[in-house]
Amino acid sequence: MEDLQVHSKKEVDKIRWEKLKRVASMAAPMVVVNISQTLLQATSTMIVGHKSEISLAGIALASSIANVTGFSLLSGLASALETLCGQAFGARQYEKLGSYTFTSIVSLLIICFPISLLWIFMKNILLLFHQKPDISEIASVYCLWLIPALFGYSVLQSLIRYFQTQSLIFPMVFSSLTVLCFHVPVCWVLVYTLGLGTKGAALSVSLSYWLNAVFLWFFMRRSHVCEGKRVFISMEAFGHMRTFFSLAVPSAMMICLEWSAFEILVLISGVLPNSKLETSVISMCVTSSSLHYNLATAIGAAARFITPKREEYILVMSNIFMCPTTTNFLYKNQRAKEKRRALTYHKSESVCTDYRPKDSRYHQHTTICARRLQVDHDKVIKYRTMETHRGGNES
Repeated sequence: MEDLQVHSKKEVDKIRWEKLKRVASMAAPMVVVNISQTLLQATSTMIVGHKSEISLAGIALASSIANVTGFSLLSGLASALETLCGQAFGARQYEKLGSYTFTSIVSLLIICFPISLLWIFMKNILLLFHQKPDISEIASVYCLWLIPALFGYSVLQSLIRYFQTQSLIFPMVFSSLTVLCFHVPVCWVLVYTLGLGTKGAALSVSLSYWLNAVFLWFFMRRSHVCEGKRVFISMEAFGHMRTFFSLAVPSAMMICLEWSAFEILVLISGVLPNSKLETSVISMCVTSSSLHYNLATAIGAAARFITPKREEYILVMSNIFMCPTTTNFLYKNQRAKEKRRALTYHKSESVCTDYRPKDSRYHQHTTICARRLQVDHDKVIKYRTMETHRGGNES
């Protein structure tokens, strides 16, 4: 009886390990895809940030506004394909995969026009929210030149859902990494060599999104893996729009509210006294947090297409990836605060001259020096008081 229980336990552990490997085999490439796409705007922000502090603040504010009003909305609308294409693929109605995907592409391209109109008047909107005029000017220029990226992003997000449904992950990994390697030098050339500045950063993002979409479209049209499931231009796509928007609108609202909870911090930081510094710092913090957030998002995206009993594996994988990165981030943040506090005290009071940045007990050392200095100061005052009284008695 005990041997039977041990054998059954081993079988259960083996099944769990196999399912965990299946989730990891799809989640790891999706992590690469999500982080590669997130780094496109992040690298543009960092490259422009080397020009000046106001350029960094302007592009950081523009990226946050663009994410909330544009990219989050398109990403949420494209999430409807996860349900529609998933049902069609599970029912082996492969011809509907291309039809639903083309419906998504057309719908998102239509939504891009009102978003573009909003971005054209971005400067007036930012001034309405009491942002600084010079920062608002740079943010409006960036958003204006980022409009072509909206249309490329619409096609890209629809194709990503199309490939995810069929578990075709490695074409997206290859295209994402290739585009990222292309984006960094192109952005540097446009910003510094050609002297376009903020405009060059926005153009590089637009080129990268369109290049990624073209790669995936070319693979879909030429690969034999997509035979019978290709996306074709047809009038049938307009008949699916009602079904598409019935699922897309709730998904878009959820994604927009989720992104706004983070990006609203950057907008609020623009009304602080030192808005240039505060906007840049908050933007970098939000960008770092989004990189950690993409880990769990990729795991969830991979697990949606694996098994019906997947919750425990998603939780395990999320904890494996998220806990070390989050703990490391918090630890480094606390260490930076302590070092910054010690350095500020050192400069203002001139407490101790032997500043050692690598000494972990520096804060404690400066505290002891400060106490000794206070004791010496009290002794001097006491001595002067005694001398004053003694002089008065002699007179």
